[in-house]
Amino acid sequence: MFYQDLSPSNDTIAANSRNAAESSLSKPIQLTVKAQILLSPTVGPNSGLWWWSSLFMIVIAMALSYFLREKLISIWLIFSIKIYLD
Repeated sequence: MFYQDLSPSNDTIAANSRNAAESSLSKPIQLTVKAQILLSPTVGPNSGLWWWSSLFMIVIAMALSYFLREKLISIWLIFSIKIYLD
């Protein structure tokens, strides 16, 4: 009884990896529906640009309110101390 080598040859491995690379390059990237909604470039209530821009505006509004609150508190303290000293 002869020993049969069942391991694939180097040529077979190279051909399989080349076929896998070509097939993965030829297929377009499939995104989920949620990712397509978040990344869609159209403008509207169901689009990703609206979602990202609204999130960005909320962050800007929070930052502005924080800095303005600090300014208003400092102005109020200055006036209250000035009134107290007078």
